[in-house]
Amino acid sequence: KFPPRTRQLQPETILEVRDLHRRSVFAPVSFDLQRGEILGFAGLMGAGRTEVARALFGADPKDGGSVRLHGEELAIRSPSDAIRQGIAYVSEDRKADGLAVKMTVAQNITLAHMGAVCGRAGFVDSGAETAAAQHFIQSLGIRTSGPHQVARLLSGGNQQKVAISKWLFRQARVIIFDEPTRGIDVGAKYSIYELMDRLAAEGVGVILISSELPE
Repeated sequence: KFPPRTRQLQPETILEVRDLHRRSVFAPVSFDLQRGEILGFAGLMGAGRTEVARALFGADPKDGGSVRLHGEELAIRSPSDAIRQGIAYVSEDRKADGLAVKMTVAQNITLAHMGAVCGRAGFVDSGAETAAAQHFIQSLGIRTSGPHQVARLLSGGNQQKVAISKWLFRQARVIIFDEPTRGIDVGAKYSIYELMDRLAAEGVGVILISSELPE
């Protein structure tokens, strides 16, 4: 079962994508993402859903199209541009693209926003890093022996929560979830659904890519 939807927010367009395309990969795609909603991209593997997300995130080149976030047109040429503008991508392959599996839970959670845990000299403040990680371990219910556990030792569902925490710590304004429940158990799936619903209710733009039509 899926969690009940939370309260509806006043209509507001968060993200506007117009004629985004990449030759020989996907035809022009246009869509609007509204505040308070979860926008779903359904389809079988290889249908082009991930390719659209990667082009939007700047991980793959695009041949044209415009992207507006809260009415402001963005120039996204790389993932760092997207991250800087507030767009995040939770990859379908968390071990290859979503996590640094040999690093700790705390290091992974703060990896996309190092400036928030570094002192003036540029060195990591281990106390701040641990505190940030502890916050998300508790709020997302990450099952781990502690912030300094190596990420590869976590279960699939808990690895996914760490990957998501990284973008929550970054305070992303739009998060693209690409097959977020693949390879995780039923309990972990439900908690991911609840998290996406909570984010949407708080005004974060949420896009869900899935090959499971019930999702």
